Amino acid sequence: MSITAQRLSSCDLSVYPIGQGGPLRLVIPGLVNHPEDWIPLQSKLGGTLLVVKNDIHEGEKTWDHWAGHDLGWQKHWRHELEKALAEVGGDDVITHSRGSEDFMRVRHPESLRRAIFLATPTAQQLKKKMNPCPTIGQTDDLNLYRIDQSMSAMCPEMPQDVYTLFVQRQLGLYGTRFKDVIRRESPTKLMIPVQEMRALIMGVRKNIFILIIPALDDPWHDDANTDTITAGQENVMVRRLKRGGHYSHVHPSDELVTFILENQAPERFRFCDAADSQHLTQSGII
Repeated sequence: MSITAQRLSSCDLSVYPIGQGGPLRLVIPGLVNHPEDWIPLQSKLGGTLLVVKNDIHEGEKTWDHWAGHDLGWQKHWRHELEKALAEVGGDDVITHSRGSEDFMRVRHPESLRRAIFLATPTAQQLKKKMNPCPTIGQTDDLNLYRIDQSMSAMCPEMPQDVYTLFVQRQLGLYGTRFKDVIRRESPTKLMIPVQEMRALIMGVRKNIFILIIPALDDPWHDDANTDTITAGQENVMVRRLKRGGHYSHVHPSDELVTFILENQAPERFRFCDAADSQHLTQSGII
């Protein structure tokens, strides 16, 4: 499947449309992401995924470019995400990994009723490998080696053929920039204190239903911390995947699809319709 980014009219961001028709879900990716990683999940969910494009990760802009804005590069990214959310509207937002933090630090359109958090990191440090992990093995390609070393532990029990294509996609997208992305963004994207994460979730408008879907084999997931973060919050539901790692959407299980499709926002969260997406259709984005 060929995916072409479409520029949004309201902000300095583009989205990759995957699929067609409704429901419409905006995807806020995390630290390492290729738009084609989301094709398997969309094929099972149906509807349209709009995967936000990160121009820095794709080498079209630099951190220095965005740092030139008064808000700094990371605040600028979130400022633009806020405008993208307002323009797209949609039925759901899906975040991956630290994309959930970006989502929680911006204002949300009144139409939004559900946010789905995949692989939100709740462990304070990377857990040791618990299950067999795929690997590329020996290679003379230094960039491929770095990506494999970073990704292998995140993908326990992912089929080798799926993992190989996954890593090759990241190599094609990031290339020599992979090390810089990890070096520059990890300090601000990893190891957020549990209480700060709890405060962020509490700060989300209470008419947004948050569905958190961690995988028990994800080395960045901690069950006890997840319970602490979500305890007593009526607008939050946790559904744990019995299998899968940090990239559960790359090789989505039936369990993941069921969690997303069956755990809709309760009626009390749906007192107004989702934003009209007609303008996106007219502009050729969907």
